[in-house]
Parts: sequence; structure tokens; C-alpha cells
Amino acid sequence: MSARGLVWSAGVVLAVLALLAALLVASALPAGYDFRAYWLAGRHLLTGAPLYPGPDTILGLPDEFRYLPAVAILFVPLALLPYEVALAIWTALQVAVAAVVGIALIRPLPPSWRPWATAGYVFFLGLVLEVTLGNVNLISLALALAAWRLRARALPAGVLLAAAVGLKFLPFNLLLFYLAAGRWRPVAAGGALGTVALVASAVALPDRTAEYVRFAPRLLEQDWVYAHIARPGPPALAAIFWSDAFPLALAAASVLVAVIAGVAARRDSSNENTWHALTLATAGYLAPFGYFWTTFLILSLPLAADALRRAAARASRERAAIVGAVALSWLLMEPQEVGTLVPILWHLIGVLLLCATAVLTLVRPSAVPLTLSDSRARTTP
Repeated sequence: MSARGLVWSAGVVLAVLALLAALLVASALPAGYDFRAYWLAGRHLLTGAPLYPGPDTILGLPDEFRYLPAVAILFVPLALLPYEVALAIWTALQVAVAAVVGIALIRPLPPSWRPWATAGYVFFLGLVLEVTLGNVNLISLALALAAWRLRARALPAGVLLAAAVGLKFLPFNLLLFYLAAGRWRPVAAGGALGTVALVASAVALPDRTAEYVRFAPRLLEQDWVYAHIARPGPPALAAIFWSDAFPLALAAASVLVAVIAGVAARRDSSNENTWHALTLATAGYLAPFGYFWTTFLILSLPLAADALRRAAARASRERAAIVGAVALSWLLMEPQEVGTLVPILWHLIGVLLLCATAVLTLVRPSAVPLTLSDSRARTTP
């Protein structure tokens, strides 16, 4: 067997072990913890029960729904089913979406690298949490990636982009990126469709819309996040992470990254995929206290895949350095320990390291020209 074959075989073994490890971790987590809130929201629409916590209710409790009323409508079909059946269907959907996203990200890599990348993908803590708990971040990410793939076609890209942002505001910065990149048509189409959907939802569900308007400002409060996260120390980190300025600074930085990346993508269309992935990786920091939510780290996966794709075109030393940096960033985003802010610091450093690595691959030209994907050939404006 050739050396490349041995590398591939070792990667397959590692991928199988990673999958088993992911299943083991998932078995220790509360399955459907987040999904139950969506399922109950659908039920509350059917029964007329309040959709959002009342003004005297502490935020951050289990089964709390925090999204637009239109999102709750999407879960009405599942709400008609018993919870166990609905959870099984939702989990199967999450696994399918994870598989599709994983294939899309890993397929451009060299064949001998794919099993290794698959191992890192399936045992990525943010992804394991996302699929097991049943949130909608992964679906929002998949919609955003699909919109980018169809970016030259304003209407379908706009529909997908509006769905990605409407489902969860998580990838909102992509709108700024598209505009700065000169791709305003998908944003205009998505904005028009989103406005129609919001108006229709408000007309169809006026009481629920008023309920949301009263509830939404409370999401910006720090007290409920502090109680929900339950990470009081160490004091040196608490002084930073729990300050009023830090989340605002990160939010401003994420907006700045989106705009700068969009301008860069407009000037250098050959690298626009990387700039788009960079915007995605930092988009979660726009959300209030977004750096606390481990599942948001899945937004960094496209950038990691892009960096590995670029590493394949480098000389051996540079390739090893890039792959090592991506692997280190992966390791930094893996720790999870309750009661302390230290893992949050590692996660943040991991994202910053990955972003810096990606930017360096753009600044330093590749020795071997990168092969343009079919998606880029179809999407040249």
C-alpha cells in the first residue's frame, strides 16, 4: 500500500472512532433540550397559550422560545405529533443536514485528507451539541451556504438568505457582507420577501407579534445570561467577559469584519469564498453575549475547510503550518467545563487563530494555483 493509501486508511479508522466518540458524548447530553422549546411554541400557537415568557418570568429557563412568531409556525406540523416522535424526526433532519453540510465542506479537499477532516467534523463539540440539543443554528448555516452557492441568481439566493436570517438572526452580518461585496440583488430580493413574510405574520398573528415586541428587548439584559450560563469566574476573566463594553466591542468588530471582508471580496473575487467564510466565522459575535454559546462555533467550520483547501496548494512546510494551525484552533474550540469562563476564552482564541490563519493564506500567495470550484464558475457576476 502506498503512503497516501496508508494516510487515507488511518484517517478512516480515526473517523470511525470520532463518530463513536461523538455518539458517546451525545448520549450524555439532554437530547432535544432546545428542540422542545420549538415544539412547545408550535403547540402554544395551536392552544392559544403565551408564546413568550411574561415580564415577571426569569429568562433562560428550559422550554423558552425566543424567536419570531413566524418561526413557531414552522413547528406546528411537528407539534401535532407526540414529542418523542417529533424529536426523532427532528434529530434525523439534523443528522441529514449535518451530513450535507459536511460533504459540501470536505469534498473539495484532497482524497487522502477527507477522512481526517471528517473525523474533526463529526467530533466537533459545537456540532455534537447542535445536533443532540436540536437547535436551528445548523439549518441556518446550511441555508446561508446554499445562498452563497447560488449568489449570482438573485431570487433563489435571496429566498435562502432571508430564510437563514429569518430563522435565526445569527448570520445577519452576511447581509452587510453581500452589500459591501456589491451583491445587493440577493439582499434586495431577500429583504422584500422577508418584509412580506413579517407583515403577513403580523397580520395573521397580531397578538403574538405584540407579545414578541414586548419580549425581545429583554434578550439584551445581562442578568438572565449570567444566571443561565453560570460561569462566575475566574475574576480576571469575569471582569472582561461580564463587562458592558466587551460584548459591544465584539459586536462592533464582527460588523467591521463583515464590511471589510465584503469590500475585499469585491476587489478580489478569486478569494471571495474565503472572505465569505471569514464573515460567517465571526457572525455569532454580533449576538448579545454570543461568545458564550458553544453551538455558535459551527459557523467557523466553513473557514476551517477553506483554510485546509488552501493548505493543499502550499509547499510542504507552509502546508504543515496551516494544517497545524487549523488543528490547534479545533482543539481550542473543543473544551467544555461548567462553572468557569476558561473554556470560553479558549473558544475565542481558537476562532481568532483560525481567522488569522485564513487571512495569512490570502496575504501570502500560493505556490500552486487553486482550482476554482464549479460553484464559483457558475456565480461569477
